[in-house]
Amino acid sequence: MEEILVLGGGPAGCVSALHLRRMGYPVILVTQRRRGAMVEGLSARVVEGLRNAGCIQAVAQIGEAVPRIASWGGIRSDPNQEYVLDRARFDDALIQDARSGGVETVEGKVVGSAAQTNDCRTRIDLAQGGTRKIRGQFLVEARGKWAPRGRLIDMRGPPALSLTRAFEGCPQRQPGTRVASFPNGWAWFADTSEGRGTLQIVVAAGALGSPGGGKLDATFNELVGQIEQAIEWLGPHAVPSGAVTVRDATAFRHRSPIDDRSIRVGDAAFGMDPLSGHGIFEAVGSGMAAAPVLNTILARPENAELAREYYTSRVRDAFVQHARVGRDFYRAEQRWKDQPFWQARVEWPDDTPTHASPPGLFPQIRQVPVIENGFIERREVVVTEGHPRGVRFIDGVPLTALIDVVDQLSGVPSREDAAKELGVAVESCAVAVRWLRHQGILGDDAILSRSAVQLRDNGKAT
Repeated sequence: MEEILVLGGGPAGCVSALHLRRMGYPVILVTQRRRGAMVEGLSARVVEGLRNAGCIQAVAQIGEAVPRIASWGGIRSDPNQEYVLDRARFDDALIQDARSGGVETVEGKVVGSAAQTNDCRTRIDLAQGGTRKIRGQFLVEARGKWAPRGRLIDMRGPPALSLTRAFEGCPQRQPGTRVASFPNGWAWFADTSEGRGTLQIVVAAGALGSPGGGKLDATFNELVGQIEQAIEWLGPHAVPSGAVTVRDATAFRHRSPIDDRSIRVGDAAFGMDPLSGHGIFEAVGSGMAAAPVLNTILARPENAELAREYYTSRVRDAFVQHARVGRDFYRAEQRWKDQPFWQARVEWPDDTPTHASPPGLFPQIRQVPVIENGFIERREVVVTEGHPRGVRFIDGVPLTALIDVVDQLSGVPSREDAAKELGVAVESCAVAVRWLRHQGILGDDAILSRSAVQLRDNGKAT
């Protein structure tokens, strides 16, 4: 069996490689060591996703959650927590997880890659010297925003840049993170320990002009002076402990996240505005989704188009959802609404509510592509206004099967009978019934609001 080539050793690449290897595929993971220090925030969902993906050593690098204090819209609040990690150490641990899982790793720089009709090929300048050419049956593009894009971007947000610098000599405080807005953008500060901190500032790309060479330090210092909270964050004795790094922070979506012999995962498929969520969360999610998609294409080619439909829809919907979440955060800051940075972001991507439902009468039963036993299959789900992508199980209970049982008996049977009919625990059946009632599918009289046939007829158009 020919190898699957995974280009990129970040979260998306390593999770993809691990899952594909567990499915029995030989996998070669091409990695390139990250340059420079970088600190990043993670949500609890990311940590749980990494744990579920089997990234044990990576999870061990994360540490404890710290408080996140926000100064936004004139209000100071600390309702959330996040995890702060050293990205270089984290990526090294991810690669160790991949190796422990049986993935072959190659360290070097990809200098050429191509996915053709029958195979894919790549050429690597090896870290220890020399060149290696590798041929495989499928290519997973996981090099993030460094992956070649060409002109194949079908959706792009307002241009933005992220400027980051590490400091030492900051006030001694409990580790934590802080977020604040200012007229020309917003900033994130991570207090790590022993007076060290990292400050990230996000601004419109055009606002900087050409801050290259020696101008970069002056530009960064000028921006720091515009952020009232930065005086408190850095304190009077902070000094830089590294150079200013600049990265593209523009949200974008690739037009073709999957084709005949390649698939894009993580930031190679779409990049998020840093305000709209944790990019590593989507990287892990797309890496986990890519494995059953490839497994379907390679092992069940008759369902290849269904697998591509599933993945393309997943990328499209996730990107728009995150873009709208970011837009709503920008709208929550009214003090700078007339400034160019904020004007551009409160209007993008559209004016549709974040949790907008697809057209139709709800609830519905629809057939959609889902992951089942490592493959993509078309199965029935319950679609509601709050769950436009559909829900298949509640506490392990298949919802459409439960609806059919209720429909056949013109009311909810006893917990024991329903659980026996469906082969589930009695307590789980009760949880699922409560969910159906909450969604308006079951009334208080235990009768369906509409018959199972009517629910399916209304959901035929997918």
